[in-house]
Amino acid sequence: MRNQGKLKALAMTIRHLTRVIFLVGGGGCMVGMVLLILYDVVMRNLFNRPLMSSYELVMFLMVVVVFTALAYTQSEGNTVKIELVVSRLPQKAQAFLGIGTSFLSLGLVLLMAWRNVVRSIELRHEHIVSPILYVPVYPFYLVVAFGLALLSLVLFVEILESLTRWCRGE
Repeated sequence: MRNQGKLKALAMTIRHLTRVIFLVGGGGCMVGMVLLILYDVVMRNLFNRPLMSSYELVMFLMVVVVFTALAYTQSEGNTVKIELVVSRLPQKAQAFLGIGTSFLSLGLVLLMAWRNVVRSIELRHEHIVSPILYVPVYPFYLVVAFGLALLSLVLFVEILESLTRWCRGE
């Protein structure tokens, strides 16, 4: 019974962490993108002076928005699930399938996070920068890896929750 309380506390902590990171990082970047696009449109249409780097900046901000939203969306349970067959299975079988899919997802997400860290290191050593503003590209690969690491934490908690349900036969 104490382990269930610890698992719920861990799940709530990770859920809160993903929410805060998404609201601060993703939400802040989303507001920044809106303001940047608004500025670009106004300057282009009223003064014929577009912001030449707006596409590049929006592209970088989009990375932060998307990869902070992944873990938050998964923790809230707002991902697309097709439960046509699975919902008709017994609860124990559903929990077992939940363990399997979360475990496979965790493996894939960890692999992607690792490869993004490796690619970030390569890009840093190669001094790769963006074409217009000359912004280093490697930090954004680290943002991707960070977002995927958060998603892996959420998937790990889902595995533990499914294991608990499977062991109890729910």
